[in-house]
Amino acid sequence: MTRTALTLVAFAGLSLWATAQDTTSNRVATDIELLRTNRVLLDDLIDHGLQLSKAGGPLDRAVECRKTAATLGLALKHATGGTDDDRVAELSDYLTAVVRDGLVPNFDLARQGIPRGSQDYERLKKEADGAKKDLDALDEVFPTEGKLGRSGKVAEARRKLAEARSKIVVPE
Repeated sequence: MTRTALTLVAFAGLSLWATAQDTTSNRVATDIELLRTNRVLLDDLIDHGLQLSKAGGPLDRAVECRKTAATLGLALKHATGGTDDDRVAELSDYLTAVVRDGLVPNFDLARQGIPRGSQDYERLKKEADGAKKDLDALDEVFPTEGKLGRSGKVAEARRKLAEARSKIVVPE
């Protein structure tokens, strides 16, 4: 409850500050909608972070990172339906960081520490394969036409995400 209240207060303050910069009604409506969208996203990301802090070993941490990546992937998918290339690039950068700094290292540690043929090894293969497929599917959400399709920021975000995705090793 406290976390939700603090998140709401922080974004309300930022929204009010931004609103003071531009008083047009369209801008206010956009800021309020972005506040609502970010509040839900931040709540989900905080929950994933708390679960990550409770995870036992590298495989459990990788699973939580995969859930975080899925949450960011869903937000990215929604953002690609609009015209804001800054938001698409920002969400893609966050997703790339989760994959590069959380998912990949934890999969690598799990692969080194889990004996082949064990139940955990099979779970590792399933999770790594699923994470790679999740990220492959996200490649399809990036627009190739319109403002976002022509955006250099979006193209760079797509490239970074593809590079991070390629580092996920699915065990044999």
